[in-house]
Amino acid sequence: MAPGPSSSPEFVLRSLLFAPGNRADVLIKMPRSAPSAAVIDLEDAVPPDQKSEARTVAHQVGPSLVEQVRLFVRVNAPDTEHFVADVRTGLPPGLTGVAVPKLESAEAVDAVIAALDAAGHTGLAIAAGIETVTGVVDARAITTHPRVRWCY
Repeated sequence: MAPGPSSSPEFVLRSLLFAPGNRADVLIKMPRSAPSAAVIDLEDAVPPDQKSEARTVAHQVGPSLVEQVRLFVRVNAPDTEHFVADVRTGLPPGLTGVAVPKLESAEAVDAVIAALDAAGHTGLAIAAGIETVTGVVDARAITTHPRVRWCY
């Protein structure tokens, strides 16, 4: 069984293996590479017309993956039309965390947490994507938020 989530400072993500959420055939092979964590990608790797399918696949395949590897799901950015559906239907149980791209402020982190909590994912750790100049400017507030455990 793979190690689960941890707040330990020894839990460092050295390698993340991303795979498209709409490709169950690829997702089930991720543990073979023994990454620090595997990431089911609902964002960049999935065409817009396949987002719903990717959420379904992530929810179906995720439970078997969490038995083998630390598992994250990268959702679409909070300001997109896909974010709420990703959080409501694309996050399988047992995740190590959720990767959230394009976070730009501590207030954005609070909004993500509200969405996660409303969808029943209370306490789920966040890997914060600092991907814009605005995010870099507010990086300290984002990365020191109690629910943010990792950043990229």
